[in-house]
Amino acid sequence: MKNLKDIVIILLGSSLVYLIYMNVGSGAMKANLSETAVATHSMFEELQSDKQIPQVVIKTDIEGLLNNRKRDIYQEGLFTYADKKGMEQQLEIRVKPRGKFRRRICDFPSVKVKFSKKGLKRFRIHPFSSFKLVTHCLDDHETSKENILREYFVYKLYNELTDTSFRVQLLEITYEDTKGHIAPKTRYGFLIESKKELLQRINAISWKPSTVPSDSICHINSDKVALFQYMIGNEDWKVTPFHKNVELVKLQNSDVYRPIPYDFDFSGVVNAPYARLNTKHHKKSIRDRCYLGLHPDSETTKQEIQSHLNKKEQLLAFCDDFKLLPPKSRKDLRKYLSAYFNLINKERLTGIHRY
Repeated sequence: MKNLKDIVIILLGSSLVYLIYMNVGSGAMKANLSETAVATHSMFEELQSDKQIPQVVIKTDIEGLLNNRKRDIYQEGLFTYADKKGMEQQLEIRVKPRGKFRRRICDFPSVKVKFSKKGLKRFRIHPFSSFKLVTHCLDDHETSKENILREYFVYKLYNELTDTSFRVQLLEITYEDTKGHIAPKTRYGFLIESKKELLQRINAISWKPSTVPSDSICHINSDKVALFQYMIGNEDWKVTPFHKNVELVKLQNSDVYRPIPYDFDFSGVVNAPYARLNTKHHKKSIRDRCYLGLHPDSETTKQEIQSHLNKKEQLLAFCDDFKLLPPKSRKDLRKYLSAYFNLINKERLTGIHRY
């Protein structure tokens, strides 16, 4: 009997160990499956919304961020938002100031945000982790709101013309200081699509040369960018021989590179109070226009002009429907773009055009 009892105890013990092992193994398997789950969307798409402005919280050492704006060093933070089901989610991030000019003159500079790839993986989000965040810049609430919405409008306007462009998402951001030295502040800002996501979306590769030979650039695309910059009254860009405020990409099965513009706060459409005049082009007002394209009389430029004229009503209607801005601002945008259409209708691309 004693031997039988010992056998029963041994069997029960073995069963218990087996159950514990299976339970732990199952949990590990589930965790492993979670870690290796196939990503279904990007962080940009997680936040993307046409119906409402997503509300997010960025919690970090705000005081340190502002005081050390000249240093190119990331600091830890947390990013809180509501997912598509309305559930609050929190991700670890690293943030640092960015932009040569804005970090110098802005009360609150634009920042680069890097999400934890492990955190993205946990939520089955593609590891496009690095984003540019355009912030309100100025402390003045109304002025900063107007500026950020106008620059957001420019990005969306270019999206209307081509898919080979950076997508953007407007956010209502609350900044919380981890040390409690600075009171929380809520302002508009917008997230720019990750460069890696853009490249995957349009099936392209990036290029970062020290100099850009003109024969390496797609003239059709270059003329498209030049005409758009003329439309919005922006001269703060360049493609060749040194590129500025454009991303150079090469589509698959192509031998030439295409510029994709960004950073439009110096444009006449935005009309930011801190924007500096380009004295090289003898502008008297930030709203004056100067065409910087390399081929003002080319056939491709004429075709692009005709394409814009064909879309005139669509683009002006886009101004009218941009309800994020007040009526007075939308009327100003329509007037400014209408002046552009009058100019290209007469094919007046050379010289300075006062506004």
